[in-house]
Amino acid sequence: MTDFSDIKTLVSNELSDVTLSAAAQITVSEDDDATRGFRLPHSNTVATAVYIDDALKTVDDDYTVDERAGVVAFDTPPGADAVIDVHYTHTRWHEDDVGQAINDAVYHSFPAFYVCELHTDDGEVSPTTYTTVANTYEYEIRSTTEHVASLDWRSSSSYPWSRLRRSRYTPMTDSTDRYIRFHDNPGTGYFRVHAITRPSLFTSDACQVTDTGLPERAVRSLVLYACYQLLNMSLASRVRSDVAISTQGEGSVPPYEVARAANAYLMAYQAELERVRMPPWSTR
Repeated sequence: MTDFSDIKTLVSNELSDVTLSAAAQITVSEDDDATRGFRLPHSNTVATAVYIDDALKTVDDDYTVDERAGVVAFDTPPGADAVIDVHYTHTRWHEDDVGQAINDAVYHSFPAFYVCELHTDDGEVSPTTYTTVANTYEYEIRSTTEHVASLDWRSSSSYPWSRLRRSRYTPMTDSTDRYIRFHDNPGTGYFRVHAITRPSLFTSDACQVTDTGLPERAVRSLVLYACYQLLNMSLASRVRSDVAISTQGEGSVPPYEVARAANAYLMAYQAELERVRMPPWSTR
């Protein structure tokens, strides 16, 4: 089974975002003798070893690293003329950004992928049911319900369930709540809701695709959308940082090439989603 960590790896491989090793040496000037923070040449870094004048320092005790910004901050300023050596690894995208892009893909996979649940009044999937009362027409249901596929009713727990015609009720919603409004007096009895909900988001690296409610066949579409999202995220910073380079003819990848790659992933995602999507929830 594919888990969250596996999908992160698939996204990084798709974008050729390999982990690279690097080293930086910083000589502290007299003007910086009171400075505690020093920026590395790359962002999204993980420091593997830090030395001051060839003396190995201990993370958290002697220094901390802002991995996203690529800044090493010492508890005590190294002082003028100190030589700082930092060995680190770096990637183009931070792991948190990759994870967020994958969860965005999960969110946007609805309604192509959905979860069909039997909702009951105790907030769990269980035999407990909603109780109807004579001359009461509206009943609140779970707020996570995106769509009511069908509704069953029975007058007694000893009777079998009967599927109600859609003309007998209307699913309603306001800014916070969702509820069922019966068009006629339901009488005393019980009903249960066959509800369509969104897949849940990944919460940990060990969380599997099926834990979210998605089938295994959805993995490729998640990867493609995450790639589209990450490339889109990088466009704004690329436009700003490449202006000077492009005007000097340095041959950096221009922003429009990034936009083309992002659009290519978006089209591939849409095609893949149509290929593997679930049947319409009206069939449930």
